[in-house]
Amino acid sequence: MLFELLLWALSIALRVYHRRSPPLRALMRERDFVGQIRLKDGSRGRWYRFRNGLLTSGRGVVSEPDVLIQFKSAGLGVRLLLQLGSGMFILRTRYSDISSNRWRS
Repeated sequence: MLFELLLWALSIALRVYHRRSPPLRALMRERDFVGQIRLKDGSRGRWYRFRNGLLTSGRGVVSEPDVLIQFKSAGLGVRLLLQLGSGMFILRTRYSDISSNRWRS
């Protein structure tokens, strides 16, 4: 249950950050793709569709995502996502001058 809650909260956080960050809005307009975060067995997950600068998200798994992040178990996923979240907060507060242009591939 906590795993699904974190994945849903991630979609909310992405939407809020999208509204506040012009560089992220520009980056999201450039690429269209479907990302998926799920358990390795495919039993639980959430998809994130980036299209025309907008984000849509839903419960469940899609058959062929463009980007896939999968975790061996829900417990491991929760631990890693929470650590990632706290790390990104520290990175954002320490290096607030980092723009998305530096992270482009």
